[in-house]
Amino acid sequence: MDVADPFLTFFRENPDYSESDSLSECRALWERQGAVDQVIRGEEHPDLLLETLYDQGIEPSDYVDGVVNEIDYIMDGGIRFETDDSGLLLPSSCFRKG
Repeated sequence: MDVADPFLTFFRENPDYSESDSLSECRALWERQGAVDQVIRGEEHPDLLLETLYDQGIEPSDYVDGVVNEIDYIMDGGIRFETDDSGLLLPSSCFRKG
């Protein structure tokens, strides 16, 4: 498991999304994950991430609770953290067709 995994956010899919909506969510996901990365690397204060989440309609306290639950699960299961510099995974809908 990569060190960043408990902090990841996900693409918020919606069956009513138009192509433009999907691209907007891709940009938002990219921004969120960039903020996560900056905080993990110690380049930014965690408030940046929490403000980014709030601005995108994600409740920061729910996010923090989810991260804590993930870390508890990892610790309880004895799962090892490893470095993984493979990059950010995005859903295929984030890429323009044609």
